[in-house]
Parts: sequence; C-alpha cells; structure tokens
Amino acid sequence: MTDYSNDHEEAIGKLDKWAAENEKGLNQLDKSASGFEKELETMMGKLDGRVLEHEKGLNQLDTQAQGFEKELEPKMEKLDQWFSKKQGELEKKMGE
Repeated sequence: MTDYSNDHEEAIGKLDKWAAENEKGLNQLDKSASGFEKELETMMGKLDGRVLEHEKGLNQLDTQAQGFEKELEPKMEKLDQWFSKKQGELEKKMGE
C-alpha cells in the first residue's frame, strides 16, 4: 500500500507542478494580450486621427474645387460664345 501511496503523492505533485506552470503561462499570456490590446487601441486611435485629418483635407480640396469651378464657369461660357462667333464668321466667309 505504501508504494501506491507514494505513487499517488508523486502523481499529485507532478499535477500540482504542471498546474502551477500552466497558471504561470496563462498569466504571461494574459499580460501579453493586455499589452497587445493597449498597443492596438493606441494604433487605432492614431489611425482614426489620421483618417479625420485626411477627411478634413479632402473637404478643403472639395471646397476649393467648387470655388474654382464657379470661377471657371463664366470664363468657359465666354470662351464658348467666342468660339461660336468665330465659327459663324468662318462659315460665313466660306459661304461667300
């Protein structure tokens, strides 16, 4: 019976040691996961900030483009009128 008792105690000791090692590994894994999560949150925050900056820049470019388009529109109309006038003059001269 003593051999069985010794084997049993030895097995319990090995299981306790294995459990302690696993607990230690799980704690390290938990710390690593927490660090990774914090790092990821920081990176996402920076990324969100950059996205907002780019959106702001795109909005500014859009506003500038709209202003340029409004400024260019009357000039294009005048140019179109001038071309139409010159085309009419050319057709008139060719018809003579």
